[in-house]
Amino acid sequence: MTRKEAREQVFLVLFQCNFFTDRAPEEILENNLKNGSIKENKFTNQLCSVVFKNMAEINSLIQKYSL
Repeated sequence: MTRKEAREQVFLVLFQCNFFTDRAPEEILENNLKNGSIKENKFTNQLCSVVFKNMAEINSLIQKYSL
């Protein structure tokens, strides 16, 4: 899997996080891995982990600069 494909997988998980706000992002990632929507990949897991950890700060920056 290329890094581009791994980033696309992360985008898919993050997109779903916006719709399933009652579930933890880690749970959404795990469900996607289990049902085969995304493939197990070290880079995907690392990138998701970093984004999940910093999601509040990322959302704050997006909101600050989107207006």
